[in-house]
Amino acid sequence: MRKYILVESEIANQTPFRHFSDLSNLNNIVSMGVAKIVDFEQIATLFKHNKLNRDFFLNSDNKDLYIESFRQKNKVKIDLEHLTDLIDSGKCKESWITCGYIISNNRDTSLENLKFWYRCKESLKLKDCFTHEILNQEQSFITDTLFFMHGFVRKAPVYHILLNDDTIFDPGSTVDSDRLFVNTVNFHDGTFAEFLLKPLLRQAFVVDNVIIAPKGTFIVDFYARAGFKYVEDFPFELLGLKIRSNIEHKELDTGVYQFDMKDQDYGYIYARINTDFGGEQEKSTTLRVAYSVHNG
Repeated sequence: MRKYILVESEIANQTPFRHFSDLSNLNNIVSMGVAKIVDFEQIATLFKHNKLNRDFFLNSDNKDLYIESFRQKNKVKIDLEHLTDLIDSGKCKESWITCGYIISNNRDTSLENLKFWYRCKESLKLKDCFTHEILNQEQSFITDTLFFMHGFVRKAPVYHILLNDDTIFDPGSTVDSDRLFVNTVNFHDGTFAEFLLKPLLRQAFVVDNVIIAPKGTFIVDFYARAGFKYVEDFPFELLGLKIRSNIEHKELDTGVYQFDMKDQDYGYIYARINTDFGGEQEKSTTLRVAYSVHNG
């Protein structure tokens, strides 16, 4: 089964240029609502303003993802299959993997010294992802962290890379092979949560999480804007969407439900995907939606 990896970057500071830098590549057929944004056949990958003069950046060849340097000629392949297999093994406490440097006196941040590590669930020690040796002779250390990687959807092969904007730059890397699907979450797609769960309503409309259903019967497509909606083999059934409502409803298709208010004046809908972010997170990463529904 393919691994699906979402890269989230530029979350700390947004400038107008960062926010709009991809507009020349967006083929938005209908609107910025829940309509599919299609890639043009030819795009120009834009380097957003690098105000911190970050040396490292992500790059891809549509087969693998790499860490490269503006100053060094070599590059490091991110072994996504090995790292995701390690996350799935259950050995990592909170399912986190870290990529960065152990800072020494000479502060050598050449790519050869880049480390990938995890906290062992059993020993609680920080271990190398490839050798499984305990890092830094069990002594605490200061690190330059490039990114965290996390398996957050419990049964689906979906993973989240959270970049440290102060150390590594992402021009919008993508991979689409028989092994991996990597996509960068763009602010024009909404929040990170909305990349997976952003519903579309038919025969009703919503304002501030209040649904008005003029005819009493309406349809909700919970995956209408999902970033994986148009990936043919994505296993939506493994996301485990949970629906709770006091309105009579039935599933028409994967993630598509019909609701019938009948004689009810009011109702509610609550939907979520069971996720585990390994600690307290911003609300934008909570994969759930809730609506108050009014008939007519």
